[in-house]
Amino acid sequence: MNDGTSSRKRKIIYVESNVDGTVGGSYFSLLFLIEALNKSIYEPVVVFYRDNHLIPCYRKAGARVYLFCRCKPIKLGCALAGSERRSGLRLVSAVFRLCSQVFQKTFNYLFTFLYPSLKCWFILRRERADLVHLNNTLCRPHEWMLAALFSGTRVVAHERGINQQFSKQAVFWARRLSAIVCISDAVKLNLIRAGFPKDKLVRIYNGLEAEKFSASKRRNVVLRELGIGDGSQIIGVVGNIKQWKGQEVVIRALKRIRDTFPNVKCLIVGHVASADQWYLEFLKALIRDGALEDAVIFTGPRKDVADLVNCMRVLIHSSVEPEPFGRVLLEGMALKRPVISTRIGAPLEIVVDGRTGILVAPGDPEELAEAVVTLLSDRALAERMGAAGYERLVSEFTVKRNVELTESLYAGLLGSKDQKTPVSGCGKV
Repeated sequence: MNDGTSSRKRKIIYVESNVDGTVGGSYFSLLFLIEALNKSIYEPVVVFYRDNHLIPCYRKAGARVYLFCRCKPIKLGCALAGSERRSGLRLVSAVFRLCSQVFQKTFNYLFTFLYPSLKCWFILRRERADLVHLNNTLCRPHEWMLAALFSGTRVVAHERGINQQFSKQAVFWARRLSAIVCISDAVKLNLIRAGFPKDKLVRIYNGLEAEKFSASKRRNVVLRELGIGDGSQIIGVVGNIKQWKGQEVVIRALKRIRDTFPNVKCLIVGHVASADQWYLEFLKALIRDGALEDAVIFTGPRKDVADLVNCMRVLIHSSVEPEPFGRVLLEGMALKRPVISTRIGAPLEIVVDGRTGILVAPGDPEELAEAVVTLLSDRALAERMGAAGYERLVSEFTVKRNVELTESLYAGLLGSKDQKTPVSGCGKV
């Protein structure tokens, strides 16, 4: 796809393939990258797999946006089984079953992989793309990898998860990627253990600019909007409501925290996807059983997260499974809030235990409650940790550094003489 000239801008196709209905850290990480990207060298085009409220922000940042629609796979087996039950038939002939299975697999292969791959190929041809950057994971979407293979376009995949296992298809396509960007050493080491090629792994931390994550409302105004009195001690957890995020542990810890601070209030901030609605109902039942209705507030998804975090005395990160990164920790650090996090995954790389926050065992409400009580009881300690966290953010986790390393990776892959030479120390294994 590259025409060989060094004068034109390098066109990067960014693919955000999330379809579960949540707008999480991957969206914001990509937005911050595009906002700071050197537009004199790179021209960003962003492809979303579903509509979302951040699209105007991407356009304002200088990106053109596509919405990419895929066919949903069909499941004839389930439909036929239901038809058999309704009609009272006990068996369907083996030949008919075999034919239906062959048809289902053929249809799904054609219309959920080959046809989307053709659409991707047309986009790459039309845009004269130099590079495809998959924003979520190396495990999907494979249609862009096939299209890039036929168009001769390089592909970079961001890995933002810690998966316990990978499909053979994911491993196959990963070996054809030009690079895999890992958002933490925890993610990188997980891929190494899974047998992915070390020479393609590059660690680039997510970044946050402290001055851009700041409160716009006064604390008493926000508390009044939430129906909380000024004398309350506010703690909170921010993140999509999912079982592995551990909101349950926070609620169980809250019962113990109230023994010392009966006026404590806990904000649970985040979106819940339809697939996780059961977990939200479980949390609400847990709150009712513990008589905590007056102590817990579900805010839902909010655009004013900075205002809410600014109201908190302590920000909690409660994941019970290894966290690939934990952007919310950076948000707490930006507002000089002490953070409490579980000691698994990437938070071990972000939080300095005892200096910028406190690390606790995952799934342990007693240890979590003890840490919260410690910080609520000692305002001076909480303020020292918050200040130290802010200093760590501005020295280690800036968007500027993230963009420098990303552009360095692009330069090394595309090899244009206009571009700066790759920066050393970018986390390559």
